[in-house]
Amino acid sequence: MKLSDVKEGMKVRVTCRRNGIHSVGTIGTVKNLDLDGNTFRVVVNEGETSNWYEANDVEEAMNKKETMEKLKRDIEAVERSIVKWKDNALLLDDGAKGVERPSARPKFSAGDCPLCNLYNSCFNINNKRCDGCPIQEKSGQSGCNDTPYVPCVAHYRDDDMSGAAKHAHLEVQFLEDILKDLRSRLSKKEQETTSSNLRDWCKMALSVQDACNLSGVVRGLGRIQSEMVDQGMGTDERNKHPVTKMFVVKLCCLSGVDYTFPSEDYKFCLDEAEK
Repeated sequence: MKLSDVKEGMKVRVTCRRNGIHSVGTIGTVKNLDLDGNTFRVVVNEGETSNWYEANDVEEAMNKKETMEKLKRDIEAVERSIVKWKDNALLLDDGAKGVERPSARPKFSAGDCPLCNLYNSCFNINNKRCDGCPIQEKSGQSGCNDTPYVPCVAHYRDDDMSGAAKHAHLEVQFLEDILKDLRSRLSKKEQETTSSNLRDWCKMALSVQDACNLSGVVRGLGRIQSEMVDQGMGTDERNKHPVTKMFVVKLCCLSGVDYTFPSEDYKFCLDEAEK
């Protein structure tokens, strides 16, 4: 992580060495950013712990999680939008065939759009018009311009049901392409996160072997166990994971309990940490 990437108030994970001891993935908030001095302060617990760290000691912790949460929200909203536009297409197909459905109307308004409810400034006062919407990201335009939506509505208003139906089907295809891309990006992020988490866990498991504070080791293990749960690991898998064993070995060492050093688990962590 470069200093230029660090912003005031950013959530970061601290992984650094002080007095021969590595911190174990502590998450804190950037304060007192000093670009000239190449330093900044990370406040872990406001009013309790506050330390200075060099820029290369810190990696951003929250951006991947926030990106994945946004992708999941977008996928759900696009899926709902596809259902809506498939209904619109069927309705307009009937209109093109002369089938009258007096009580049914296609849903074109922003109020009926799951994505507008997330990103349109009419519904989200904290957001500029359409910023972050996957449709805007694909078309490069706000208000669904340069998408099949605009000609679909225009044909409908001109009472051209065939033209409206054609562009409604094109809108479904357009949204399905976006959905495919979002799912691909989420899958890639999940794979990157899984790989990154394992690498980070292994680095921590190795660095914690220099620790002398038992409570810090316990907290570090607890955080990693929570992340393993979030990643979908079962109890037995977490209990017998090489990273867990390396932490337990250190706890045994600090508390004076006899143990056998797990050479294979150490090698596993060493190999993964270097990837």
